[in-house]
Amino acid sequence: MPRTLDSEANVRAVAFLDGGAALAGWCSDRKARVWDTATGRLRETLERASLPPSIAALASPLVTSAGGALTSEALIANKQWNENTVRVRDRSGADKFRLPAGLGGVSVMAFSPGGQALAAGSYDTSLRVWNTANGELLRHVEELPISMFAMDFSPDGRWLAAAGADRIVYVWDATTWRLARKLSGQPEMISALAFSSDGRRLATGGFSVLTVSHPVKILLWDFASGKPERTFDAPSRVNSLALSPDGRWLAAAFGSRSVVLHALA
Repeated sequence: MPRTLDSEANVRAVAFLDGGAALAGWCSDRKARVWDTATGRLRETLERASLPPSIAALASPLVTSAGGALTSEALIANKQWNENTVRVRDRSGADKFRLPAGLGGVSVMAFSPGGQALAAGSYDTSLRVWNTANGELLRHVEELPISMFAMDFSPDGRWLAAAGADRIVYVWDATTWRLARKLSGQPEMISALAFSSDGRRLATGGFSVLTVSHPVKILLWDFASGKPERTFDAPSRVNSLALSPDGRWLAAAFGSRSVVLHALA
């Protein structure tokens, strides 16, 4: 049976700490709550100003690379034409470069594990990947039929997985930037996606075209085979997913005053 961890404010994003012994959630009251994973007990509530680096990335509107060396955000470059740029900054906050990111807004971004690449999906149904050392465009995928809403690199940096409105997970080889395969089986549009720390599993969560409060599914995939190995019920749109490094837990946040923990082992 899943375990529900209660929160005094809506939980927007989750991440495991201490190898899976604790779970952190960033909440709508601009505080982070940390629960003991084994017992579900609330360990502490942290103000934004006192967040450790392991939690601070959850609270930031920016996308941050591992170690915090780089941050990225989307900006409107031309309101008349709805053109967008992606700004990449270094640890000091200085701009490294600004990059054209298509029309209609950036829907999702992700850094590769080492921070060497930045990927961004746009509402113009394209995906761009840049070299963060010099801003070189490594790949511009224009053949996507829909926008991407969720994205994650595998922990070894070999794969980039992205998914969105057509319920398909697209997987690119991060060496050649060619589409390697597609994973099909999620019954709804996909709003959240996360790799396990060993890269063997992938979790996806959906949202209904009818309303964000409609019940949906969370799928846990065997990444090597591309087959769903388990399915979990979710009460509403899945905002955030996290798999514990010890492989024992799947955490899901729905923008409500609770987090659901599913035991995997």
